[in-house]
Amino acid sequence: MDWHGYEVPWIGFNWEHLKTVAKTRADLRAADLKLAFGEAEPFFEEDFEQAKKIAANAGWKGCFEEAPRVFWIPSGGEFVYGFAWQGTDGATSYVVAPCPLPWLQAA
Repeated sequence: MDWHGYEVPWIGFNWEHLKTVAKTRADLRAADLKLAFGEAEPFFEEDFEQAKKIAANAGWKGCFEEAPRVFWIPSGGEFVYGFAWQGTDGATSYVVAPCPLPWLQAA
C-alpha cells in the first residue's frame, strides 16, 4: 500500500470507539481471515511496522501515550485500515492511512 503519515494536533476524545492494534490483530487471528493474496494477519503486522516508520518520518519519537488504534475508511469498493495514536508530548497525534487524507494536511 501507499501509506501517508500525518502529525496532527492532539486528538483528545473518542479513542475508545476504535479497536486497539492488539485487539484487531487478535480478531484477524481468530477469524483466520483470508484475502485474495493470502492470510490477513501477516500483512497487518507488516503494515503496522511500516506505519510506525512513516510516523517516525513525520516526527513521532517512538513511544505511545496509549495503545495505538485502528480505523477503517472506504476506498475502492472495500474498507481499508489505517492507524492512529497519541504522541507522548501531550500535543500531537499521528495518523497513518493507506490513502491521502487531505483534510489532515492543514492540521
